[in-house]
Amino acid sequence: MEQLGHEKAMVRLGGLYALERLAQQNPEHRQVVTEVICAYLRMPYAPLSEDAVACPGASALDSDALQERQVRRAAQEILAKHLRKAPPGSRLQEGAPGPSEGWPAYWPGVTLNLRTAVLLEVDFSECHFTECEFSGARFVGQARFSGAVFRRTASFTHVEFEGGAAFDGVEFFGHLFSHDAKYGGVADFRGSEFHRQFQLAREEFTGQVWFTDSIFHADARFVNPAHPRSHPRFHAGIDLSGARVLNTSEVVMPPPGWVTEEDGAGRAIVSEGGDQFRDAGGNYRPPYPRQGQRPDPRWAG
Repeated sequence: MEQLGHEKAMVRLGGLYALERLAQQNPEHRQVVTEVICAYLRMPYAPLSEDAVACPGASALDSDALQERQVRRAAQEILAKHLRKAPPGSRLQEGAPGPSEGWPAYWPGVTLNLRTAVLLEVDFSECHFTECEFSGARFVGQARFSGAVFRRTASFTHVEFEGGAAFDGVEFFGHLFSHDAKYGGVADFRGSEFHRQFQLAREEFTGQVWFTDSIFHADARFVNPAHPRSHPRFHAGIDLSGARVLNTSEVVMPPPGWVTEEDGAGRAIVSEGGDQFRDAGGNYRPPYPRQGQRPDPRWAG
């Protein structure tokens, strides 16, 4: 663990991989190693600008910053690797085997504390989170959680997504806490499924918000007329086309421009042509398949 405090980036990188090997060979150490890696990512960090990354200068300061960037990305990749039950992307392959507790890289049961961490182009797609804490985190660049499964509480309060946030095909079995979050790009929740109460409060969405074909098993509260000051702000509109609430006894509070209609055993959320609705253009790829779903044929291309 002392290697992670070394002044040389290559030593820190070596320390990360040494910890990974230790945890892989000794399951009883996996939670402790995960906590150490998360603690490293929670340390203060000022990310480089995109220009500096694309055209780094020759100074030692630039070099050190670029090397630290690589160390932090490696730390993120280690966490993601061991939160997956199958090789990344396997869910997109028709006929691929389903997730297995026996996948050797998977570390079942570990929890994450990435509160206030700065995360760079993070890719947690298809990860299985037992419990995770991202409150106050800053996501630089694209943040991908596509196809992830959240078993317990998922906290994204006061987070800042500077780029797009991909939560398509995600399944939330526990509560999702996301109040006071800021989304700087498209917020993609297409095809996601929420098993507990869903509620938005004081989120700010700069880009479009997509909940196309999402499923809600409990309350779905996008706004709350009794507390207008807590309403989220949709600067570029929200798309709820095809979204459904399965339990007809639950409370549904759709945003302006949307209403509910009885739809068999549940209710559909449909547009009434209000000003809040704008076509969700730019859906450049099909939504990620949820666990157990067949992938859209377009993924094969």
